Amino acid sequence: MPLTIALAYVCGTYLLFLTSPLAETAPSVGLTTLFIGGVALAFAVGYIVGVKVPDSRAYSEVGVGVGVGVGVGARRATKGIRVLILASALWFILFGVASLYEYGATGLGDILQSIQNPSQGYFDKFAVVEEQQATGRVNVFLQVAVLTGGLYFALVPLLVVYWKNVGRAFRILGVASIGVYLAYFLFIGTQKGVGDLLAFVIASALVVVGTKTRARGNGRFTNRRAVRGLVAFVILLALLFFVFLANIQGDRIYGKSVAAQYQTSAVISELFGEKFALGVAITIYYPTHGYEGLAQQLELPFVFSGGASVPALADYKVQYLGGTDPMTLSYPVRNEAITGRPAGQVWSTVFPWLASDLTFMGVIAFAGVFGGIFARTWLVARRTLDPLAIIMFSVLLLAVMYIPANNQVMLSRYTALGFLQLCLVYVLRGVHRALGKK
Repeated sequence: MPLTIALAYVCGTYLLFLTSPLAETAPSVGLTTLFIGGVALAFAVGYIVGVKVPDSRAYSEVGVGVGVGVGVGARRATKGIRVLILASALWFILFGVASLYEYGATGLGDILQSIQNPSQGYFDKFAVVEEQQATGRVNVFLQVAVLTGGLYFALVPLLVVYWKNVGRAFRILGVASIGVYLAYFLFIGTQKGVGDLLAFVIASALVVVGTKTRARGNGRFTNRRAVRGLVAFVILLALLFFVFLANIQGDRIYGKSVAAQYQTSAVISELFGEKFALGVAITIYYPTHGYEGLAQQLELPFVFSGGASVPALADYKVQYLGGTDPMTLSYPVRNEAITGRPAGQVWSTVFPWLASDLTFMGVIAFAGVFGGIFARTWLVARRTLDPLAIIMFSVLLLAVMYIPANNQVMLSRYTALGFLQLCLVYVLRGVHRALGKK
């Protein structure tokens, strides 16, 4: 099912692009289609290999995870899991409160006012960013949150999977901390935080359903009722998020000159109003316009950027080591110099960013490796309920959801460092197990 969801999402957004006016003006649509097909095929092959390769340890061991004992199919909220949920909830509160303070929220009234006028909060945040850059101001609490970013990925997946077993106090704390985190993103009129949590909920819901079903030899779930319920749940979440985005985007753009760039539906305008219709048009534009940038950049020659595939680390490199900014050699930035398409304001999918260090052929090979890792984390999460595997699977599904946009997981410092921390723990645990076997 994760393979189906990933391919349906990426190929679906690309097909939506092909039916949009963007495809009429984009160059090399045939080459772009061939590239997307190659990525999808490599990902599918890697996934299937990841499923087929036997690894008895992944399914038979008890006691996997971060010092916690969980058996196959068991959902006992051990002390280690509770500690992870508690630490992650405190991280959410720290990040949310510190960010609200940094961006000028003085109380609940400011947050509610910004929610009612999201476009104002969205444009106000840029003034804060400019001030931070000009003065070099550093928020110590946000620095702590960045350095402990791995905790960001733990709360929602573990809270959902162990919801019935963690106790009321942990459920209340978890939901409240998520509310603080969301309050910050609603205050600045940005949907990134909501989208992240949506991906985490879908990933953990997959794990929950997976533990309740047996799989045939072909990997298909046998509990069709559970599968239908999951599909309905995912569709409902997607629709709610779509409506949320449409409302935010319509409010942000309505009445401005840029609104003329979007063609609204007469039917939606008649039923729900011109502002919402404009928001729908922009929301559909969001996951499709990145393929236009990809089509342009596939024609450019390769220049090794030296780190643009991981923007957050490239930013650290410039800040602490100096030298040439790897981003200036990336495909999107070089394409901006030729076409005028702004690399930092519009999307180009994740692929040109990765190709800036790997080449586009290298990206296809990378998709195969990614598919294999995606499959392994899913199988371990589903069959053993290993907390670390659950978290890793959620992060990888999040990366898949941002494919039409950019390398979002590695874009923000707290998510980039957090993902690297998770990878380090995963590798060290594997080494420890291997040495233990000897």
